[in-house]
Amino acid sequence: HSIDDPTYECACYAGLGWNVFLEGNYELALADHAKALERSPSCADKRSEGLKATILNQIGKIYEALGSFELALQSYTKAALDLDSSRLDQYDAFSGFPIIPSRKIAKWHRVQSNFDVAMEIYNKIVETKNINHFNGRMSFYREIARASNHVLYGNDDFAHIIQWTIFNYFSSAHYLPEYYNEIAQEYYFIGNTIREYNKSFTFDTNSLALKCYRKCVDILSHYAPKEHRSIAECYDSIAKSYVTIGSNEFHSAAIEHYEKALLNIPSDT
Repeated sequence: HSIDDPTYECACYAGLGWNVFLEGNYELALADHAKALERSPSCADKRSEGLKATILNQIGKIYEALGSFELALQSYTKAALDLDSSRLDQYDAFSGFPIIPSRKIAKWHRVQSNFDVAMEIYNKIVETKNINHFNGRMSFYREIARASNHVLYGNDDFAHIIQWTIFNYFSSAHYLPEYYNEIAQEYYFIGNTIREYNKSFTFDTNSLALKCYRKCVDILSHYAPKEHRSIAECYDSIAKSYVTIGSNEFHSAAIEHYEKALLNIPSDT
């Protein structure tokens, strides 16, 4: 916007408020965003489509950081409604911005265990086809998996992990080698999630963790053999998984993988 544009002051207050928020001054950030809203253009002003929604979305994030989830939900809802009134072609290449407020609303309902409501919103987002980058798709579909799994499996945590793993198998089949790092990290996170469940550990859950860590090692070793640090972390986690099992027969396997971790630690550390 040029300095003579009536939206210039609005955009400045929005930028000021957002950076104040990032510095941790939430009350001042809300005050600056309120000034931005007062100066926000009407929906009929096509020069600034999405600006009001952006401000409302940022206000939602500030309230979320303050723990005021009802107020956050109100702001996200207003942002989503404002986006519905605009044609946002210019945002199509920018991380699918039009879905962000709705996704926040769905996530809020998921956290509140309103899984059916969350799924309705997620399904509407899928219909918009505005998920344009891989990382966004990976995290978004993981959210859907969590919500739908709760509908299907209730509080069965291990069933959720199984579905998460199946989702990553699908990603491996369709998105390698382009997104090898993201997929490898997903396998690593699944393994860590399983290991962090200290309740009701069985050999089966540990074997799944081991399988996921090995998938991570296989992908990185094949597509990025010089990424020694990540490979070392995987071997270290495999060793810890064997230690968790606790049987004497697995001590030698733990030792073997600790040694592999040491071999892969970069020399500059």
